[in-house]
Amino acid sequence: MATYTENISVNDIRLLGNLGSTDVSDNDVQSLLSFATVQFNHDILTKHSDWMVASLSNEKENKIDGSNTTFYVPDYPIGDYNDDGKIDENDVIAYTLDSSGTRTAYTVSSIADDEIGKIELASAPSASETLYLTWSSSPVELETPHSLAKLALVQLCNALMYTKVDAGKLQAYRVRHLAVMKPAMGFEKHYNDYRRTVTQILSKALKRKDAANTV
Repeated sequence: MATYTENISVNDIRLLGNLGSTDVSDNDVQSLLSFATVQFNHDILTKHSDWMVASLSNEKENKIDGSNTTFYVPDYPIGDYNDDGKIDENDVIAYTLDSSGTRTAYTVSSIADDEIGKIELASAPSASETLYLTWSSSPVELETPHSLAKLALVQLCNALMYTKVDAGKLQAYRVRHLAVMKPAMGFEKHYNDYRRTVTQILSKALKRKDAANTV
């Protein structure tokens, strides 16, 4: 599965900043995008630990009957729980407890639909077990990713690029109306832009939640 950060190119990142390949190499830009992804996830995702699976609706029954392998989480879109830039089966942890308290790990075979919180297990829990899920949710869809998520990652990556540029390498100067920023100013500008975009993401009415036992 492709990472959602693969939809963000080096050219996308450079388009928003003033640094070329002689300032920060393409390989370093890719590495910084990985660091930016971890920070971005930390800033926008909500972690949900050990949710005891229950029926959410007539559509999302979440039956535990020894044959059903399709389950839904109440908070979605599903986020990048393990910070690897992918929305996949590794972003949901599943286990059961039986009546004696014995814990059994279950394999999540796929995220069937991250936008509605739908997952598939490799095998069906029995009716005598209680299923628990751990995952993270995002205010916006990440797998594509959403345009605001892409913008935020580009902005943060540009801020991190400026931390790699030697403070004496770029000097501030002005040619008519064109100003070239010192590295510190470049970091501050892009990081402040990033924080504003994160605020936009967090305020978006795109985060969805299903109340348990609704019909």
